[in-house]
Order: sequence, then structure tokens, then C-alpha cells
Amino acid sequence: MISLFSQRAFYGMIDIQSQYCEGDVDSVEKVTENTPRIRAFLREVGIRPIERLDQEIEGAFGYIKGGEIIDEMNHLFDLDEADGDSAPMYSRHQADLMEYMNSIPRLSILCSSFYDWFVFRRVMERICKYDSIFGNQVLDIGCGNGIITSFIARSFPESNITGMDLLHNPIQTARHIAESLHISNARFIQTDTPPESDYDTVVSIRVMHENMDRFAYAKQAASALKAGGHLIAFERILPSRSGPDEIQIYEMAGLSLMEQSVEHIECRIGDEIGSFLFVIFEHRN
Repeated sequence: MISLFSQRAFYGMIDIQSQYCEGDVDSVEKVTENTPRIRAFLREVGIRPIERLDQEIEGAFGYIKGGEIIDEMNHLFDLDEADGDSAPMYSRHQADLMEYMNSIPRLSILCSSFYDWFVFRRVMERICKYDSIFGNQVLDIGCGNGIITSFIARSFPESNITGMDLLHNPIQTARHIAESLHISNARFIQTDTPPESDYDTVVSIRVMHENMDRFAYAKQAASALKAGGHLIAFERILPSRSGPDEIQIYEMAGLSLMEQSVEHIECRIGDEIGSFLFVIFEHRN
């Protein structure tokens, strides 16, 4: 799942070198017995912390082609910014940007390396920590390029993992990555409506904040769970959002909070620091 551009994050990659290095931010995340396995998986995919996305793109695609890619990403970003605050969080121009960033698997991996390496580590550590709540049928909503989906599939080889996303290119890239990892227990589907009551575990990684109607999204995610199933959420906290917070919204959708799971986490995304909520809910109906 590739996080949204912000103007500072995107143009900062072109004009300046990030003020953060891997050790500065990553030191706040406790190293566990699972950390070597997580880092090995990310290396296998090709994910690594990088400081300058523009340089990496030019190195991978050459100066001319790389420059064309950067120009097109800037153009799509400008269109997304022009939509303004009144547009849905996941606007058409943002969808165009995500489609382009995932149009080539190598480009998708580079973008994830810049924006998502730290987020991936934190999410994967918690997947390992709470491995007991993963059942036979697992759904990853808004799976993007499927890197977390593939990690879940690798971690639970006896389970059936479904990654879903509403965009075409991320799903194609997710399939490519899973195939390159020789993962056979994951499938990827392009849809915005998950099946109801089919899953033991639903995973929502940075998806709620992309929906204008967060309650409708929470109800949809909850409806995908079987009775007794669990939802794992790692959601971006946006201070500008008014109304109920993320926990309240999921509870309004009929889910029961596992209070001991709640964590507020800050980690690097691009050259910024993002605030996130990690939480687990149970569907008791």
C-alpha cells in the first residue's frame, strides 16, 4: 500500500535529502525476534529504505526515461492537489496517480521503498505479535501492490489470503510480486465490495482515511467478518478530520475493541513523520 503524496514529501524528494536516516526513526521501533525475518522478506521483495526517490528512479530507468516518469508523477500529483479539500479523499486524480505508480512493478517497489519501508516494518511486527487471531480465511482490504498481503500469506501458509483493491495496476503488480515470491495461497481481486461474512480475519492498512464516508467503510469491513472474527486496523490519523475518531467509528459499525491492542504510532513516510493508530476489533455478533 503506497501512501499519499504530500507536497513536501514529493517535491522534497527532488530538491533535498531527507533529514531522517534509517537509524533516527527506526530506533523507536523495538527490535524483536521477528525483525530479522521481516527484514529478510522485505529484502527479498526488493524493499529497502531509500533517501532520494528521484535518484533511484533515474538509476533504475535511466536519465531520460526516469525523468519522464518523475515528470508524469509530478503532473498527476498536481492534478490531485488541485482537486482540493472538497474532493473525496480517494479522488479520480489520486486514483490516476496510484495507477501510474503501480504501472511497472519496479516503479511500485521503489515508491514503496521510499514511502512505506517503515510502515511495513511496523505492520509486519504486529502481524507476528498477534498471529493467533489469523484464521483460515483472511482478507486484506485496499491491498495496493500486495506486499503486506504476501507477507501474511508467507506467514500463514495454511490460510487462504485474499487481497482486494479497486484499482487495476496495483492488483496486477500484487500478482506479479506474489508470483515472484512463489506464494500459492494468495489471490488478488479488483473490487470495492468485499464478500459478506466470509472471513476470519480482515486487515485494513491505511484505508479508512481515504474514504469520505468512514462509517460506511467501517460497516463494509465489519460485514466481511464471520462471527468471532477479528479486524486488524493500522489507520492514518488526520488531525484535520472532525467527528468521531477511528475507534468510535469501528465500534459504531458493530465491532468490539480489544483494548490491550491499542497503540498510537509515529513513523516515517517519505520525508515526513505520520501518525497512525493500530488497533484490533472482534466481531461478536
